[in-house]
Amino acid sequence: MGYSLISESELTSVLYCRDKLLAKGGLIFSDEISLNLGGIQDYNHRDGKVKWWKNEYEFSMTYMIRCDMAQIGKLYTDIKEIFVNIH
Repeated sequence: MGYSLISESELTSVLYCRDKLLAKGGLIFSDEISLNLGGIQDYNHRDGKVKWWKNEYEFSMTYMIRCDMAQIGKLYTDIKEIFVNIH
């Protein structure tokens, strides 16, 4: 649940069902989970982030490049950019 509840705007649906259907004192748990990981090569995205931090308001913030690149993000990509098997 977690991240997808917010990113897919499902939180209000879950809260509605909780309030209408769950017994008092009841708990909600996931019954399954799936994590799909894949490596992609998106030079345009990466280069755009690097360029942004090198000259942010005419001030070099190159230290932030490493911090920004370490962040996990949700990307929609073209199938051509996937270069490893997805498991």
